Amino acid sequence: MRIKILLFLDIEDSVIQLFSSVGCAVVGGAVLISLTATSLALHAATLPGAATPGGVQKTLQRPTEYPVSDLPTIQVPKVVDRPLDTNSGPKIEVKQFVVEGVEDVVHKNISNAVVNDLVEAERLKREGQFTFGQLQLVADQITGLYRQSGLILAQAFVPEQDVVEGLVVLRVMPGNLGAVLVEDNKRYSSARLTGPFKELIGGAVDATAVETALLRVADMPGMSAFGVFQPGSELGEADLALKVTEKLIDANVSFNNYGTELTGQYQSLLDVMVNNPLGIGDRLQVGFQQSYRPKLAEFGYLTYQAPVFSGWVQGLTAGGGFSRNEFEVGGELKDVGIEGVTEVANLFLEKSWIRTRNANLLTRFDFSRKQSKVFVSGNDFSQDVLSVASLETRFDRIDTILGGGINQGLVNLSHGFGNVLASTQADDLPGSGRRNLAGESLGSGFNKVAFDYSRLQNLVPGHSLIMRIAGQFSDDLLPSLEQMSIGGPFSVRAYPQSEFLVDKGVFASLEWVLNAPGFANAIAFENRTWGEVLQVSLFVDHGTGWIDESVIEDQVELSGAGMGLQMYVPASLVSGGVNYLGSLFNQEWAFYLPGEFSFRLDVATPLGSRDASNREEPQVYVNTTYSY
Repeated sequence: MRIKILLFLDIEDSVIQLFSSVGCAVVGGAVLISLTATSLALHAATLPGAATPGGVQKTLQRPTEYPVSDLPTIQVPKVVDRPLDTNSGPKIEVKQFVVEGVEDVVHKNISNAVVNDLVEAERLKREGQFTFGQLQLVADQITGLYRQSGLILAQAFVPEQDVVEGLVVLRVMPGNLGAVLVEDNKRYSSARLTGPFKELIGGAVDATAVETALLRVADMPGMSAFGVFQPGSELGEADLALKVTEKLIDANVSFNNYGTELTGQYQSLLDVMVNNPLGIGDRLQVGFQQSYRPKLAEFGYLTYQAPVFSGWVQGLTAGGGFSRNEFEVGGELKDVGIEGVTEVANLFLEKSWIRTRNANLLTRFDFSRKQSKVFVSGNDFSQDVLSVASLETRFDRIDTILGGGINQGLVNLSHGFGNVLASTQADDLPGSGRRNLAGESLGSGFNKVAFDYSRLQNLVPGHSLIMRIAGQFSDDLLPSLEQMSIGGPFSVRAYPQSEFLVDKGVFASLEWVLNAPGFANAIAFENRTWGEVLQVSLFVDHGTGWIDESVIEDQVELSGAGMGLQMYVPASLVSGGVNYLGSLFNQEWAFYLPGEFSFRLDVATPLGSRDASNREEPQVYVNTTYSY
């Protein structure tokens, strides 16, 4: 819709008359007034979310990911096999068992009292009459108690002895860890790789503690690990042979249409990680993202992280980063001449508290300085400078409830400082891009809490359910960089990215996932079934948000439903051939795909009367990623 109007704007009790040709466009549910003369009163409250620095920044987001490494493997010796017939042979009378080598392990519920109760119960059950084979069965009961408690190398046995007056001695070797021997390391020092085991050497081998140490090794950049126990140099000890594989470079190339029609619908991303460049378990990561159709947004970033105090504390990492996003606004707003740049610099400290296969807990403290500038027709329009401290806790846990499931979640508390590092003040010029109904610019102080929780619930073989709820709450008027996006591939998928930016909101999703329905057990390639590499899903999304002091609408609701398809191809040998015209042409080929390929397609349509601002129905999102 294009109209001619005479515009009167009341600014600070003075009337400014602008006699000019004015364009009025309805975009994303917002009315934008563009002036051919210099814009004096246009402010971001009237901009569609996708045209703000925060809206553009949201197109760069990716799903929340938790540290994932190749799970290390540990080989545990089996209990020595016993003769099939333990009842044969002569019997001796046992009046009392004496168990040697038992040390109290309170958190494992192992003590002299517990072990003595166990062997006495066995003695009474057999009325004190035992063959030699049955004596070993009692020792096996003790071994089982230890191993069920996680002391995987413990061994109880019947030592050579003369039985006097019915007194039988059983002996326990707890299976101590003697040493950790590193094999095949090149750029990592042995001292760094054995650091997570430092507190375990000399003590009884605890499966959980060893698993945690192995996972911490595998979490080191570019590292995968495999552990094998072997006889130690001392009786009752075992050494751990730690076999490692190091990788210098990890890279990801991604193509998607997760952008917007205002700054670029299509995006390409190159992400490169240099592992252990200084030999201290550090990581350098650089990336660049370019938008296309239109080619109006560029995003680059650099981050660095390294372990700190690793000689005293395991799982503590410090780092920092810098990113820059430059964009222009095209589409229906091209003639307005909106340009912007956002820069974010941050420092962080991260601590892993729990690290196991079944449960993980991590806390991260981050301090960021965020600066966004917007220009209209080459003139300063707005500027937001934020100094933000945040504390985030992430967790994941595997359980066996109702057939088993995986839980993932995070809680983030953020505080914006109003007078730190030249943060934006209410009376600054050109002022914040977000204003209240009185037209007053925001300061930079705020408080915000955000959360995200999802659960993958197993139903029956080949079927699962993904439930997700996320949201944020704040009593403050937030700049666009801190608002929550409703709409897009990680929110209500029936609408475009950054359809609305809200100060507080809630998003919920329910997704039924089927593993290759109808052909899940058919072989795909490399002895993998289609059920392992291909998934189809049906989903419904809903988002509700509130926009404080909005000139358009203060509450929005979006709902949608659709279907998805996801494919994952791990490193594999890919082969094929062509044969036609009988034997005149026969060509076979094969190559090894060294990395991993993933593909995701979502197709969704709105539920309700609100149309998508980009007028597309259904909304289609596609992402392909190759990781090496």
